[in-house]
Amino acid sequence: MKITAVLILCAGVLAVVAAAVASGVGQSPDWLPAGPARPLPDAHVAAVELPEVSLNSLDAAWRKPLFSPDRAPDQSTQGASADLAGLVLTGVVVNDDLKLALLRDGSGHALRVHQGQALPNGWTLQQLSPLEAQFAYQGQTRSLRLPAPRLPAPSRAAMLTLPPVTEP
Repeated sequence: MKITAVLILCAGVLAVVAAAVASGVGQSPDWLPAGPARPLPDAHVAAVELPEVSLNSLDAAWRKPLFSPDRAPDQSTQGASADLAGLVLTGVVVNDDLKLALLRDGSGHALRVHQGQALPNGWTLQQLSPLEAQFAYQGQTRSLRLPAPRLPAPSRAAMLTLPPVTEP
């Protein structure tokens, strides 16, 4: 009996609240008074332009990588073989005035080569595309391509099947 009375009371309160909302109570917002007007920015002031950054100014970040724990410069690649074996193309920078190939040798040391520039082993970067770098040395040409990650092969395992259930 007590629970029934409490439920009837709750239903009554909810009915009163629903009727108040339906009649529009609380529909008009109470706005705060307007504050002082803020000055508008000058229309004749030019937007701040970013400074030009040259590749040479970024040389220290290339030689001492920011996130490397020892922050030691890359080792020189003097004494490299006269072949491109062991070199991996890791990146390409191509825009209007800059064509740059980023390479890594077998020992993990990074190299960067501008188009027309020679590697320490004598190979010269001839052409550069977004996915490939072509090198030439004494009449020979070789190409390095960016590695393209592939999806793993589909699984050959049997599909999961559920046992037949006759009753819920």
